[in-house]
Amino acid sequence: MGVRNLRRTSVTGNLIARLPTSHPRRRARAAAGFTLIEVLVVVVLVAIVAAMVMLSLGRHGARATALEAEALAALCNHLADAAVLTGQPYGLVLARDGYRVVVFDGHGWQLAPERHFREHLLPPPLYLEGPTVLPKLGVSPAVPTPQALFLPSGAQPAAIYSLASEAAAERYDIFNAAQGRYAAEVRP
Repeated sequence: MGVRNLRRTSVTGNLIARLPTSHPRRRARAAAGFTLIEVLVVVVLVAIVAAMVMLSLGRHGARATALEAEALAALCNHLADAAVLTGQPYGLVLARDGYRVVVFDGHGWQLAPERHFREHLLPPPLYLEGPTVLPKLGVSPAVPTPQALFLPSGAQPAAIYSLASEAAAERYDIFNAAQGRYAAEVRP
């Protein structure tokens, strides 16, 4: 005979203990698995997390391109100011995979001191375009003639260079906007 609801009572009639029981419905429900609502909640949560990840990754490429373009425009502005303040011409050697700063020392173009300006390689999906952009930084001579000049007189050529990404559709033009200041704008 199976275990039943057995109650033990004291002499005064108070309940002392009740043995645990096992109902057939509880055993069947535990073996059945998940309810439809539980499964739907999990599916919705996974979809929300996946959507957040996709949005984050989608914007990362465009954001990285914008940040690199703004950094290059800021460097151009800095070099224009440095040329006026020091009286030395500065230049940028531009290649498809990055750029480096050079300075004219009176005899020829030399790499700018490493402590001030380092060679900058673009992250792999990004690349520079322009009429005189070199194919690669390492392929050219050690110190080639710069494509972008920053003169002590404050006059800079209005050359346009583009920073683009193979992954994102946006392309940024870096150009001399006004009063010798460089800007980065999205090309439509």
